[in-house]
Amino acid sequence: MIASLEQFQEYIEKGLIDEENIRYEQIGNVIYLMSVPTEEHESIVGEVYTQFRNYFRGKFCQAYTSNTGLDLFNKVSLLRELEEFQIYFKGKLDKGSENIYLLPDIEVICDRSKGLFGKNGYKGVPKLIVEVLSSGTADKDLKEKLKIYEFIGVSEYWIIKDIRNVSVYLLDGETKRYIKTEYTLDSLENNFLYQKNVLDIPVKSFEGLTINLDEKIFNFG
Repeated sequence: MIASLEQFQEYIEKGLIDEENIRYEQIGNVIYLMSVPTEEHESIVGEVYTQFRNYFRGKFCQAYTSNTGLDLFNKVSLLRELEEFQIYFKGKLDKGSENIYLLPDIEVICDRSKGLFGKNGYKGVPKLIVEVLSSGTADKDLKEKLKIYEFIGVSEYWIIKDIRNVSVYLLDGETKRYIKTEYTLDSLENNFLYQKNVLDIPVKSFEGLTINLDEKIFNFG
């Protein structure tokens, strides 16, 4: 469900929603109320998060779930100085609604300075973010959130459409724009040398790390 910031505040004042328990994302004056995730969505997030967590065990970088959140309030003033950002988000960040608050499914954080973790989430820039698409959030993940992650400098952004299709966006060091790579199990199966049902996706930001999406470990009925 999408609501304006004004409507959202009205819902809270009237007691129609509980701000403490409702899950939502905010891009300026637009509020996205989050629906309950599907079993498939949670299964994929859980498996990918577990693989990241195991890799980072004993390392400084760590993987976090959407429970951490991403609070970009302190980044908005810098973003507004970018002409492309102003054009893309025209009308969404008017005075009084200058906030961006997101709930990435998975975020890998390497700058874990104490001051960067607040009650509303992480205030820095994650090294890597993973979003698993769902029908209610797909458009936002593929458009607004992708541009926001690009603008703030997230090095690697994954969009998992399902266990057979993953898009990986890598930030180019010179242009500061994303370069997209598609990983698709369907195309691999057309190669007679490829005989397994596992999609292997290398994590470019971390040497030696590959995330495996094995169809056999998922059972979605």
